[in-house]
Amino acid sequence: MKHYAYTPAGTAAYKAAKKPSSIGGPPSQDKADRQMGAYDYVKKKTTGFKVAEHATLKEAQSALADTLSEGDISDKYPTPVWEQASNKLVAQMWAMYKKSSQSKGPKKRGK
Repeated sequence: MKHYAYTPAGTAAYKAAKKPSSIGGPPSQDKADRQMGAYDYVKKKTTGFKVAEHATLKEAQSALADTLSEGDISDKYPTPVWEQASNKLVAQMWAMYKKSSQSKGPKKRGK
């Protein structure tokens, strides 16, 4: 067992020695790749989904998750991965919806 000094250089050497080998890349990169793949897959499956039909962001996220869970997404990605991608996509759609609805300004009253 190798001893690493309790110094900044020793800590850096210890962390470098504990990193996984280059086979398959670092786990954080694998997770990012898997997450991006899930995000792209969810984005393809959300055609026709309208956030304007829902009262809150949470309601919209739940509705999309219910729709996706009925499909084959769980065969392709672990549940936490595709749920996170789904929630992120709905949050972005919700933000764009809110921004566009606010930019129109208040409705004018007719006489």
